[in-house]
Amino acid sequence: MDNEIKKYLFDIQESINSIERYLGDIKDFNLYKANKMLRRAVEREFEIIGEAMNRIDKLDSKLSISGKRQISSMRNRVIHGYDSIDDEIIYRKTVIPSPQSPIKTFIITIFVVSMQKNILNSYVADMAKYASPMETVRIMAVYNSIPAQLAKQNHKFQYKLIKSGARTNVYEAPLDWLKASGLIRKVEKCHTPVLPLIAYSVPDFFKVYMSDTGLLCSKFGLNSQNLLFNPLQLDGVKGALAENYVASALQANGYVPYYWESEGKAEIDFIIQDKQGDIIPVEVKSSENVRAKSLTQYIQKYKPDKAYKVSAKNFGKENKLISIPLTSHLSPHTVRQVSIHIPAFCLDFPV
Repeated sequence: MDNEIKKYLFDIQESINSIERYLGDIKDFNLYKANKMLRRAVEREFEIIGEAMNRIDKLDSKLSISGKRQISSMRNRVIHGYDSIDDEIIYRKTVIPSPQSPIKTFIITIFVVSMQKNILNSYVADMAKYASPMETVRIMAVYNSIPAQLAKQNHKFQYKLIKSGARTNVYEAPLDWLKASGLIRKVEKCHTPVLPLIAYSVPDFFKVYMSDTGLLCSKFGLNSQNLLFNPLQLDGVKGALAENYVASALQANGYVPYYWESEGKAEIDFIIQDKQGDIIPVEVKSSENVRAKSLTQYIQKYKPDKAYKVSAKNFGKENKLISIPLTSHLSPHTVRQVSIHIPAFCLDFPV
């Protein structure tokens, strides 16, 4: 993406953040209307947002950003129709679209989803640039199959989901291409959780996650509104998103995660080997329903010094089982005040 476009997008985000700061705790339209300085400040930020959008459109009119015409129209109305501005329209429809939709949702829904699509399109362009036409088709087929791979109850990778009759020897190289390019993360099975894990891996059995969970949401056709306000409708994919999220956090912090299963009866989402040489199971739950029968079986069989359960629940500790919230984002200062051991991979979990 052009650096000048990135600069304008940054300006837009800064203006949105400024509007949020100006409004503060004001939730009453009458208070907003009575404060002329506040109204003028908000209107000025909308001028900047609209002008930045116009400049982006001039630089790249094909850039897919939903709502850009409405944004430019708002700018024109504020500038050219200053004496006929409807303060209530600005306040109700644009500044705070709904009680559940803070101002930052504006930039998420308008820009982030569009940027995700542009990133995915750039990936496709790279595939075509660095691979032969036949290889590109196969690479895209593997990449496009990932949502279906993760949406099923068993997240293990199946070649048949790429296309009917797909064979390992045909699609193994495209998988390696995606892994080498950093677009996917491959998590292999480990049949015996002892040191060193790599010696007990089973390369023929593996799961595939996307390197960016936000892009996985885009592949699923989801945006922030779906995730925040319609979670009950996402039961089929919440687990996949949570696993992808944790897999990214683990690998970003230098861990090489594997998964473990026992004759198809029990499965641990991830097992990792830390710097001290401890083998630690990590179970992921996407809700507060944290019953983990497989983790209990694993603990009884292998007796690890500690085990992590990542879920929607708060921090906690019961014997060797440490509970960690999916939304954890801890500074070193916070970690020192928590009375349980917090794994390093939690430090980079975004809120």
